Amino acid sequence: MSAVLFAAAFLISAAAATGIGGGGLFTLCLTAFSDFTQFQAQGVNLFVFVFAAVPATVYHARKNGADLKIAAYLSFCGCAGCMIGSMLAASAEQKTLRTAFGVFALAVGTASAVRQIRGAKSVKSRQSEDGKS
Repeated sequence: MSAVLFAAAFLISAAAATGIGGGGLFTLCLTAFSDFTQFQAQGVNLFVFVFAAVPATVYHARKNGADLKIAAYLSFCGCAGCMIGSMLAASAEQKTLRTAFGVFALAVGTASAVRQIRGAKSVKSRQSEDGKS
């Protein structure tokens, strides 16, 4: 593993720990700083996600009393979606796959920014209403 890839993995892990979507950053890093194709990078990302999801589910089940039946159902549906998505991705050209990933990442980022802006305006509105009372 190159020093650049190692440093990027460290920074992505730190960002993911704060709630920023590490998977998209990880996929981007693998395609930008290594010889992974988009399909391979997304496959590695899904593989890593499984190993992060299992202990997270166990932790939340113990701490918060999460419903394991719902977790099992969502896991099954997620795995089925991954299988269908990977078959579609395998049949797509690399350029199409990269473009679709970029559009998806841009849409998610835009939606997140809009939510943050609306949330900030909502907080300011409530604060000004509280000040008038």
